[in-house]
Amino acid sequence: MIREKQISYAPIFALTGTESEKIRMLCRAAHMNSFVTKPLKKEKLNKFYAKFFNTF
Repeated sequence: MIREKQISYAPIFALTGTESEKIRMLCRAAHMNSFVTKPLKKEKLNKFYAKFFNTF
């Protein structure tokens, strides 16, 4: 998908079991773009991708 859309960067995100301020801070400290929580479902992942790629 990245090559097809000529995107110049690949967003980095974490897959976590919980959502908390601590997780958010750890992701930022690791220079990640964001994170998504489990359980990971197709609809959730599509919304997440749309945030970065505007394709879904």
